[in-house]
Amino acid sequence: MEPVALGFFKAIGMFNLEDQAVACAKAAGRMLAIASGGKKPELEPAIAKPLAMAAITESYKSACVEYAFMA
Repeated sequence: MEPVALGFFKAIGMFNLEDQAVACAKAAGRMLAIASGGKKPELEPAIAKPLAMAAITESYKSACVEYAFMA
């Protein structure tokens, strides 16, 4: 995680590491969507979609595993 992101999380009061991971995954997904859109995409949608889905899936699995151990 870049130091810039840590400063941002401190500024908004997001100290939980799982919440930070989910926020980063969501941001990565949005960036992939932007890069693969438009008339001349920088990244092929066929590549961007699996990357975005993998990021979302890993975030979800992490949150589920953490919740299972807390229950």
